[in-house]
Amino acid sequence: MPLFLKARHWVGLVALISASAIAQVDDIEGQVDEVDTLAQTLTVHGITVYVTNDTEFTEELSGLEDIHAGDSVVIDYEYENSRHIAKEIERDG
Repeated sequence: MPLFLKARHWVGLVALISASAIAQVDDIEGQVDEVDTLAQTLTVHGITVYVTNDTEFTEELSGLEDIHAGDSVVIDYEYENSRHIAKEIERDG
């Protein structure tokens, strides 16, 4: 295999590994400490989670305005650019 094709292969592999390390999906469950509809955030266990236009809510929730301090939730999020970005939010229990 020519050297330039090998180099391109390694660059692609490094880019793939880097991209997978940047956006890792995880979840957090617990009681909501605070909701800030203006900032589009909620806090669970002291962790601030950002809600975006791409955040999905389960059937019983139409949006952030349906979540209140004290509610139990499960949040699937990605950690991007030093922020917890909500991908899906559901009420727990």
